[in-house]
Amino acid sequence: MSDLDESGTARVRDLVVRAHGSTVLVVRRSAADEESAALAGAVPVGPGEGLVLTSPAAVQAGGFRTALRKACRAAVAAAERTRNPAEPPRLWVAVPSLGERGRGRPQGQKLARELGAEVHAPSGPVRIVAGGCAYAGDEDHRWIRFTADGPGEAHGTRFPRPEWEDRLPRGSGYDGTLHLRPVPAGLAAALDGAEPVLELARWIPVAPARPRLVIGGRGLLPHQVAALLRRFPEPVRLRMQLVPLDQWTASGGWLAELSRTLGHEVVSTIGPLQQLGGLEAAHLVDAIGAPTWRPFAAALRHGADGRIAAVQANLAPRGWMPAGPLAYRWSGSPEVQPTPHEIIAKVVPAGLALVPASKVASSTSADRLSFETDRLTITVGVPCTPMPEGAALALHRVLGGLDREQLARVRILVLGVADRAARSALLSAAGELRGRVAFPKVLSAPLREEEHATLRVHRQATAPAEAERTQRVERVERTQVVRAADVAAAEKPDALRTGGAPAQAASAPAAEETTVVRAADVAAAAGASTEQEAGTNNGAAPAKSGSTAAAATAAGPSAAGAPPITMSGGPVPTTSAETVRVDVSTLRAAMTAEPEHEATAEAAAPAEPGAATAAEHPPATSGDSTAQAS
Repeated sequence: MSDLDESGTARVRDLVVRAHGSTVLVVRRSAADEESAALAGAVPVGPGEGLVLTSPAAVQAGGFRTALRKACRAAVAAAERTRNPAEPPRLWVAVPSLGERGRGRPQGQKLARELGAEVHAPSGPVRIVAGGCAYAGDEDHRWIRFTADGPGEAHGTRFPRPEWEDRLPRGSGYDGTLHLRPVPAGLAAALDGAEPVLELARWIPVAPARPRLVIGGRGLLPHQVAALLRRFPEPVRLRMQLVPLDQWTASGGWLAELSRTLGHEVVSTIGPLQQLGGLEAAHLVDAIGAPTWRPFAAALRHGADGRIAAVQANLAPRGWMPAGPLAYRWSGSPEVQPTPHEIIAKVVPAGLALVPASKVASSTSADRLSFETDRLTITVGVPCTPMPEGAALALHRVLGGLDREQLARVRILVLGVADRAARSALLSAAGELRGRVAFPKVLSAPLREEEHATLRVHRQATAPAEAERTQRVERVERTQVVRAADVAAAEKPDALRTGGAPAQAASAPAAEETTVVRAADVAAAAGASTEQEAGTNNGAAPAKSGSTAAAATAAGPSAAGAPPITMSGGPVPTTSAETVRVDVSTLRAAMTAEPEHEATAEAAAPAEPGAATAAEHPPATSGDSTAQAS
């Protein structure tokens, strides 16, 4: 029979006993409402279980033992209603040192015999930790399990007990130079002497689904943490979440190096965690560990290549509510579920992306923006897509929901296609922040691989042999790659003009490294050679039409070997950015006989006044011709 009245309450001197389902509270009468609000629902209770929680002040009040027995009987009665008939009810009593072994029988064992239940009591201090955990592991203590006739045995440090608890160290110790200490969230690791880090780690919220490794200290190196993580079984290591407590260990470079050392991705919060309004929140800290501001991404996945992705969201802006693990929607939306065209604030590493609900699951350029510790980026729209209806209103609502620290760091990038009216609406929505709105230029469509065009080299024939050689070169129709060395040789006319050694690239094996060059670059290099040679050789004028041999003699072999390059459909414009390929081996073979043809042409056509003789400019080798043609 329960000791509580119909309202689930009993009074014992200055104390009040209140039942909230399977959880029964013992609080002071003078502050019953405040203490009850802090304790009620703080720890979840499963079927067949009962829980008794007390405030620290209530333990010191008169009549506590009587009130405690009333609370225990009420909790066991509630557990009886939900338990498995094959198992006894389990009672957890969060009273400090109730399970401590003294000279006589522990109080926990007395309660187990009196109530006919399995009683769990702490051997030392116990405290309620954010995340729904009653933690009894401080100073290497434990929960002690008592039965009616048993002496009691250790039964973990957390209630409810997560499945990963048995895979973590049970006591404090050292791993190399790292000082390890169990904490409610999992494990804390810091360099020896970093006591503030270990103390702060005691208040990190518990995540029942994953253990957390709390780290800190400016001298802490990635390889030290990697060596520690390798000691855990792989399933635990891959699920473990890092919680850095300072700027040093929270930096992207530090975490990327840790990922490379381990050979797999790591998940880390952006900084220390706390619980606000029943939800976890992470914030960044300054050089001395003081909180600065709160981005919208609470945890990020870091890859070995430096790529990051958001995996956990922070609290939503004012006026917005969660619409999934990584999304918010306007709390005043009339529909229960988002419609495809409703603007959703998607959490990305850099901040928020305002996109239609139908685009939330898609990866866009906003997902690839980097996380920045000193800037909050809000993107609007999707590249190459017209600005969605309602984007300006959503931007106005998001900006109105930011706190002072976030507003001081915000910038706005308009990624969607915005016409003049859309731009005006977005600038108006930004209000005083219109100066931080940017409209970056984006491609209207993805680039596709360009088809390789065929080049034909045209030379004006001055003799039958020259015409035959030109026709042979024009038959080059298949594409090939221009070697970088040949292009480099064509861009160095001084060595060719002065009769220097042939370009080394011309005689290199065919297996040499090749590259794709632009037609405009080849044409520009060839044209520059011809103009420079003709303009600087003793003031000689360029050769006229019909006087190819004289021009070749006057300007030297470099000019003769640098014909204009045209596309199959006409000349290549000098500003063209189209990527083309040229068959270098065929050009080299076709131009090998070039010096002989030019000598014949020289005998047939007299040189113009002021032209140099062939003896002053020796004919170029086949390697020179190839380089110039390229």
